[in-house]
Amino acid sequence: MISVSLLRPVLLSASRAWPVARCTSSSSSGGSGKSQAQPTPINGYERTAQKIFEEVRETRRKAATGDWEVPKLFLVERVGDYRGTPHWERNVLKLLKLADSKEDKKAGIHRPLGSRTIVKNTPFMCKMLWRVKHLVKVSPITFPDGEPTEVMTGTHLSRDGVFRIVPHLKVPEQRLLEPATYTKRKFTRQEISRVLHENWNHGLGSI
Repeated sequence: MISVSLLRPVLLSASRAWPVARCTSSSSSGGSGKSQAQPTPINGYERTAQKIFEEVRETRRKAATGDWEVPKLFLVERVGDYRGTPHWERNVLKLLKLADSKEDKKAGIHRPLGSRTIVKNTPFMCKMLWRVKHLVKVSPITFPDGEPTEVMTGTHLSRDGVFRIVPHLKVPEQRLLEPATYTKRKFTRQEISRVLHENWNHGLGSI
C-alpha cells in the first residue's frame, strides 16, 4: 500500500500542469487553423550579444570593402576595478593615467572609476589597450563638425567620443586676456627692503 504523503508531490505537479495544458489545447483548437504568436521572454544578455555581433560584422564588412575611416584618437574610460588584478595590468592603467600612481598620491590626485583619457591610435597604444581590454571602454573620437585646426573654445567631447563645436559656449578672446592688474612684474630693491624692514621690526605677526 503506497502512502498518500508519497504521492502528494506528484499530484501537486500534475494539478499545476493541467491548467497549462488545457489553456494550450484551447488556444490551438480555437485558432481555426491559424497559428497564434506565443510571447517569448526577452533575454537581455542575448540582445546585448546580438548587438555586439552586429557591430563586429559591420566593422569587418567596412574593413573588407575599404569603407572605413581609421580614427586618429581614442577616448579610453576605465569601467572595471583594478584591485586584485596582476601588476602588469595595473602598470598599464597607471601609464594611461587611469589608476592612482605614487606621484598622484603625493600630489593628492585621485582617479576613480570612470576616469577618462585621450590617446593616439598607434600600434604601441593598441597593444597596451589590448592588455586591459576587460577594464576599459575604448571609443573612437569622431568630428561631425570637422577637426579643429587651432586652439578654440566652445567645444564639447561626449562620453561616446563625439567632438562637437557649440557656438553659444564660445568665449570672447578679450575675456581670456590677462588684465593689467595681474601681470607679472619685478619688484625693485627699495620695495623688497621696505617689506623686509617692516617684518623685522614687527615680527612675523604682520605677515
